[in-house]
Amino acid sequence: MNTTLTPQLHRIVCLLACCVAAPMCIAEPFAALAMRIERNVSDKDHEVVIEITSGEVGMSTLTITTPDGRTLLDLKAPGSKLGLRHLVIESPEPRDLAALQQDYPAGTYRFSGTTLSGVNLTGTAALDHRLPDPVRWLVPGADSRSVDLRGLALRWTAGQGARVLALAIEDEKSGVKVLQTQLPGNATRFSPPSGSLKPGTLYKASIGVIAQSGNASYAETTFTTARP
Repeated sequence: MNTTLTPQLHRIVCLLACCVAAPMCIAEPFAALAMRIERNVSDKDHEVVIEITSGEVGMSTLTITTPDGRTLLDLKAPGSKLGLRHLVIESPEPRDLAALQQDYPAGTYRFSGTTLSGVNLTGTAALDHRLPDPVRWLVPGADSRSVDLRGLALRWTAGQGARVLALAIEDEKSGVKVLQTQLPGNATRFSPPSGSLKPGTLYKASIGVIAQSGNASYAETTFTTARP
């Protein structure tokens, strides 16, 4: 009986032996990858936000490559026994959108990583440069004072290109968000639940127009509620 392996079969046997001996041969997708641009039309600035989740096991290495072949990130955690599982990475917030887009070109970004259990992670995420049109606040207007809480309805113009709207109201003094909710993309008004806002308090309200790509345009306004 001829037991000589052909060159092709020999390569297959060697590859299988490698994967049995070294778990690094195993490749799996990231649990989640996302990239987006967030614009604040009130502050006139922009930033890129990158979200990465490895899964249940932490990463010891992470690399991000841009569509034009540059290494955007080369991260290592050699001294960690647990690694890094979830990361939210934010760029600086320049007013110059063109400069941000030049450094973060539109297209497909490649992600690769290694978990502490020896598994290779691979995946891609797309960055779109198109931004949805923001809303314009109608009620309350900027720096409105003595806003009556009785029957208060926040109103704004419709944003264009919205998948959903993200509404948040924050106590300006404490920085605590007192209300956060998502609304349909075509919504133009919202009445805060009774008791959610206090009299004689300065608030900042923000509405983000969230596009299908994840890109968002935020518009803010501040107002002070009437004292009792």
